[in-house]
Amino acid sequence: MTVTDAPTAAEAPEASAAAPAEPTGPPAPTVVEAVLGGSDHKVVGRMWIASGLVFLVVDLIFSALLNSDIAARTSLDAVGWLQPDLATRFAYNTPLMLLLCGLIPVLIGLGTYLVPLQVGSPVVAFPRAAAAAFWGWLLTSIIFIITVVANGSYGGTNANAARLGNVAVGALLVALAVAATCVAVTVLNLRAEGMTLRRVPMFAWSMCVAGSLWVLTFASALARVVLIHIQRPTPDIVTAGWADIGWLFHQPALYLAAIPVLGIAADIVPVMARTPQRAPGAVQAAIGAFGFLSFGAWTQGIDGKSTAVNTIVWVAFALAAILPVLGVVGGLADTIRHGRPQVTAALGCALVSQFLLLLAGLSGAVAAIATAGKGNWFEILDVPPSVGMSIGQFQLVAGAVVVGALGALLFWGPKLWGNLANETIGRALLLTANLGALLYGASHAVLGLTAPGGDGYRAFAAIAAAGAALLALTVLGLLSLAAAAARFSGSGPADPWGGFTLEWSVPFPPPAGNFETSPTGSSATPLYQDADESAKGGD
Repeated sequence: MTVTDAPTAAEAPEASAAAPAEPTGPPAPTVVEAVLGGSDHKVVGRMWIASGLVFLVVDLIFSALLNSDIAARTSLDAVGWLQPDLATRFAYNTPLMLLLCGLIPVLIGLGTYLVPLQVGSPVVAFPRAAAAAFWGWLLTSIIFIITVVANGSYGGTNANAARLGNVAVGALLVALAVAATCVAVTVLNLRAEGMTLRRVPMFAWSMCVAGSLWVLTFASALARVVLIHIQRPTPDIVTAGWADIGWLFHQPALYLAAIPVLGIAADIVPVMARTPQRAPGAVQAAIGAFGFLSFGAWTQGIDGKSTAVNTIVWVAFALAAILPVLGVVGGLADTIRHGRPQVTAALGCALVSQFLLLLAGLSGAVAAIATAGKGNWFEILDVPPSVGMSIGQFQLVAGAVVVGALGALLFWGPKLWGNLANETIGRALLLTANLGALLYGASHAVLGLTAPGGDGYRAFAAIAAAGAALLALTVLGLLSLAAAAARFSGSGPADPWGGFTLEWSVPFPPPAGNFETSPTGSSATPLYQDADESAKGGD
């Protein structure tokens, strides 16, 4: 038996240094692995936002091309500079692309990233489903746009491409509904201890309301898409089936995309005013009421013919939709009046988005009064305004979402990309977004009020084309601004605004599980409360 001598004290450090280090766990995933195979809500949320903004640029360019083609026509039935079949496909599919490939995906991205941080949750609900929803949406968005260009989808004449476009719309509805479910359930079930629904931040609350209604609405629209497909339809049947989902772009359903815009403004304004929201319960109730009045699945009909539209209930919904927006605006104005507002691009976006929603609600109210007043003293228009006004309303809502999303990305930029965006460029983007949204939406609204079939349509279409182009340039500028800020990630302050809610308590990038210790929802504005108590202690 051989005895081995133990190492001397002088030899021990060398032996210790030579020994291989024990593995402490699996290696950290690479960037590619995190993007392709991860389910971290922060990575998934950023992918939703970036992809949605890119598709939004494409959708707005399509809309600008369509409106410029209409402006070039010598009459409504004449041919413009686009091929007639391509112009037809743009007319049918541009609203769908704006809604399903651009506007709602950007909002879902903001919700996926921010809502868990706002409610004190380490994850988004069903994280793998949230990641799968993004990849499903991304793939089907690409397929949908390809079918539109390739003489398919609604208005196309290629049978296979038309059917594929219809299937892509159904897949988009499924993916968005799954993603919305993940965000809404996060608010309902994964809140921090002590955080009641009344203490939930306004954006998280608005995403809970919106997500719940998107699921119900998209399920109803999906049923129509499935009914179209099981007929093994011809291109004409696919095109005719568009009328069965066209209610998505008429009131009241056209307001669905705007619900989170109210929550964005209600979170930005108090921080910029440096005082908590006045009457938060009333603002929260107004957001919920706006969501209720935005539910429009009950207006759908068969073969595009609805017995619910233009009824007294429809008119009541159209007239009442403006009231919750007025309630939110009143609450925000009262907060600004009692605070010390700092004028920033984010604050300007929050206020402008509410102004655009008020314009959309006002145009809808005028159309409703005119509809209800046919044959009596309420009749104020010689021509039924439903078509022109609906287009104008939808485009005003689209403009409000773009402006609201711009404000959200400027405000939460330090949480999203680790640095504060350039304020001067942000203000310039605010101006272009505001002008673009007004030109894009108000032009069709005025056209619907004045002369839907008159010679003025060419001028109004040219104005709308300019507005869509300005909005596209704004979104491109926002993408560039975000990329520039991300280059210096982490170099700016983690909380430049003095935020009130939990997302501002974590550094960038947030640690694993978002929070070092489990937060508590002792207040609707826990960070403001802490700052206030610290100030009192210092006195």
